Amino acid sequence: MPAARPPRITVHVTAKDIEKAIRSHSGRCAASIALARTLPGAHHVETDVQTIRFTDEDGRRWCWPTPWQVSQYVVDFDAGEPLEPFRFVLDPSRAIELKRRVRTSAEKRDAAAKARSSRAEAKGGKPKRETRQVGQGRPKKAARVHATVMRGGDGARTKAPPRVYKTTKRNYGHRVLRINKARADAA
Repeated sequence: MPAARPPRITVHVTAKDIEKAIRSHSGRCAASIALARTLPGAHHVETDVQTIRFTDEDGRRWCWPTPWQVSQYVVDFDAGEPLEPFRFVLDPSRAIELKRRVRTSAEKRDAAAKARSSRAEAKGGKPKRETRQVGQGRPKKAARVHATVMRGGDGARTKAPPRVYKTTKRNYGHRVLRINKARADAA
């Protein structure tokens, strides 16, 4: 049975939406605000140059390629250009339902151990396994709980990798914003 498709969505971006919008912010741009207003059950609405994404009231995450006109409005708005109200349509035939992979705690633990091992090997040396008791000073439980700490070849503890979070800040680079600008040396 094919997956359910969302309906055809026509979004009207009004002057109020443009007034509320925040430059270079995927979740608070005029198109995102208008889409959230059009679909009251939608949340986590994000719009950028390539995709428009939101989660519906059923918890399904939908993604559309951004229509060309909306991409142009996004770039113009982020560059500081004034906008006029406009409308755009999200065609259900182009919608993609994004699947979120939910990992069990065992899978997360295995992935973390594998990452620690590869980092230790990259630093030069085989990781040594050391077992230590966790929860000392707490009331004893029926079963002993152990955790594995990875140490590099030199015996030093390896640091955890830095956490990386997705931000809603849009950056384009210098070239994208200059594409349609007249060149000074062309005259």
